[in-house]
Formats: sequence, structure tokens, C-alpha cells
Amino acid sequence: MPEKKKTTKKKAPTRKTTRSKKVSFKQKITDLLLKEKEDLLKDVEARLKSESSDAKFEIGDLYDIASTERERELSLTFGDRDREKLAEIEAALERIKNGAYGLCEDCEERIEEGRLLAMPFARVCVDCKSKHEQMHNYRRRIRDEGAISISDRLDIEEEEY
Repeated sequence: MPEKKKTTKKKAPTRKTTRSKKVSFKQKITDLLLKEKEDLLKDVEARLKSESSDAKFEIGDLYDIASTERERELSLTFGDRDREKLAEIEAALERIKNGAYGLCEDCEERIEEGRLLAMPFARVCVDCKSKHEQMHNYRRRIRDEGAISISDRLDIEEEEY
């Protein structure tokens, strides 16, 4: 008699599979955040070493000094951005720990995984971010239009005198 092959039926994914997918996504995001943090800290460290070695050999004319000062000013600006990004990364890691990661801080809906992969420290979903940007642009436009009308009034007043 020929042997019968046993056929196994595929089972529907269980909750365990879904849970392990979530865990692996959070682990992926954690790894991504830690890598960004490491790269950021290495970059800052390299920049600081470069600045300190440049400062040792600073001899030059007025233009060299001005150029060096401008570079330092830009470096400080980048330093502020680096600090902000580092704070965002740390906050995202904390949200992962306390279970709030991936929830929009405005509407409390889930943030899409694609957005989180692109910007792992995102705090709001695409819709809420869009609303923030629209409001910001509206306020800037109002401010700019207000500044124009004030300068127009000043021009008119100057012409009268």
C-alpha cells in the first residue's frame, strides 16, 4: 500500500504572530533610534575635535578671523539642532518604554508605520502635522501682512511730513 502524505492545514495567524510583529517593529524602531543617536553623537564629537584643533592654529588676517567666527556661529546653530534632535530621540525611546510610542499626541490615533520608519521620533500623524503646518503658515501670513501694512502706513506718514 502506498504511503499517504500528511497534509497540514495552514492555520490563521494567531494573536501571538501579530504581537511578535509589533515587538519586532518596535525593536526595529528602537534600533533605528539608537543608531541615529550614536551617529549624531559621533558627528558632534568629530566636529568638536575639529574645532579645537583649528583653534590651536588660528593666525590670520581680519578676513580669516571673520570666516572662522562665521564657522563657529554655524557650528553653534547646528549644535542647537543636534540638541533638539537628540532630545526628540530620547523622548521617542521613552515613549517606547512607556507604551505610548506610535500614538498621535493630538488625536491619539495610531501613526502609520511608514511615517515612523521615515521619522522615528514623530509625535503626530500626517493629518495632524498637516493641520499644524497650515496653522503655522496662516499665522506667518497674517504676521507678514500685518508688518507690510504697518510699513505702508509709516511710508505714508513720512511722505506727509
